[in-house]
Amino acid sequence: MSPKPNTITELVVTFSECLSALTPYVTRVGIPWKEPDNYDEWDAIASTIYSSIVVSTIAYAVEAELFAKLAPYDMSLSNYANTSFLFSRKFGRDAAFLRLESAVIPFDTAVFQRITPDGQPNEKQERDLVRELQFLALLRSEVEEREIDKAISNLA
Repeated sequence: MSPKPNTITELVVTFSECLSALTPYVTRVGIPWKEPDNYDEWDAIASTIYSSIVVSTIAYAVEAELFAKLAPYDMSLSNYANTSFLFSRKFGRDAAFLRLESAVIPFDTAVFQRITPDGQPNEKQERDLVRELQFLALLRSEVEEREIDKAISNLA
């Protein structure tokens, strides 16, 4: 089958739905998934799914180009200046996607880390419902920056 285009927003929504679908199963085996009780086991699961669905699809879309890796899921970096990351049109390029949280339903809220013009994270975070946002990827290399709103999945 031919590759299928996905928006970055669709990838994040799919990621959110995957996490939500797992909640009864991880609850059954005693892995807490809801903040503030979610720790190492849940972090490993969520990070792996994020990497598989979001990061890999974006990497496949720009396969021949040497962009910095996307910021890891749920990890605030000490500096974002040379890192690729997701952002939303609502909060702009000075707010890097950090993680999903649960407000009304599991994983319905996206959390963004505000960053200064030189890439330093500050104390402020922004939150909004995932389905209310349009996500983009800011891809950075030593020679250029590129915003993309679509990626090609090699999965049919």
